[in-house]
Amino acid sequence: MKADDNEDEITVESGECKGITFAPQMIDEKSWFPVDERKTMFVFSAFYIKGRKKVFIIGAKQIVSTITICQYWYQYERSREMFVKEKQSLVRMPREGQNKKYTSTIFECGLGTSRMPSYISVVTKSCETPLNILRVKNVSKPEGYKNRFAVCLSPLYFNYSRAYELVEWIELNRILGAEKFVIYNISTSINVNQVLAYYSKRGLVQVMQWRLPMRVATYPRSKEPTEIHYFGQTAALNDCLFRSKGDSEYLVNVDLVEFIIPHGNNQFNWTDAIKPFAEKSNVFLLKSTYFRKEWENNTTDFPDKYLIQKLKLVTLQIYEHEGRIFPA
Repeated sequence: MKADDNEDEITVESGECKGITFAPQMIDEKSWFPVDERKTMFVFSAFYIKGRKKVFIIGAKQIVSTITICQYWYQYERSREMFVKEKQSLVRMPREGQNKKYTSTIFECGLGTSRMPSYISVVTKSCETPLNILRVKNVSKPEGYKNRFAVCLSPLYFNYSRAYELVEWIELNRILGAEKFVIYNISTSINVNQVLAYYSKRGLVQVMQWRLPMRVATYPRSKEPTEIHYFGQTAALNDCLFRSKGDSEYLVNVDLVEFIIPHGNNQFNWTDAIKPFAEKSNVFLLKSTYFRKEWENNTTDFPDKYLIQKLKLVTLQIYEHEGRIFPA
């Protein structure tokens, strides 16, 4: 059965939960789905890791104690019949310290077996028909990685329109070693959409439509309070982490105005920079400083200065940084 064929609902005839329905038309990998009728919890994506015998679900929930149950949907080979198992989930809620109504959440669903379910749901009562059905993606460690470095970008918002900035950010990071970009999109302008389409067709960028189901900041500012911190940034970065596990060895988390520049002899890219430490280290924390965009360098002359200014290439025009270096 293909989930996008909009086939009729399937009634489960075997397993731990007989009589509940599987609705393939609910599956949409661009949307968030509620867990309960009161909409205190939502889920977005699901990832299977064979070595952990778990499925990890990215979502958001209110900061209240609740019991949640994972429903594992197994499909029989060459058959439309579904088999369902259940197990209570473990809820991980990284405290973002912002006192918002919702916080990013990871639902951990232990399997007890190495068999990956085709789909998974989160419910609050045993054997209830779910309001969400997520396709499970296998992100177990591969024999070899497709990419060395993948870059995760926090959500673009407020009809983001600085196409020059986005192109400069992508191209400089490619020079430094990036081979894949995962970009979360709340709202972007037509010119930025064209840039994203260009890179997507070339297999460099994966655009995730980030249609959050709770109130976020707006421009002009609304009187209604926002319900999740910074456009669900933590959930987006966690989604990107799991989404990239199966194909990328390292993950780089930077914003559009941030660049990781190697600083040492014969270090020209990220591979050079981590080479002395890569065998013993899995995580790299970096010191940082600010290059102020308002500081002008009009007195400095360089080749192709007119073209660089025309293309608004900030990283080729700003040379001086603040004296303060922030710790890792």
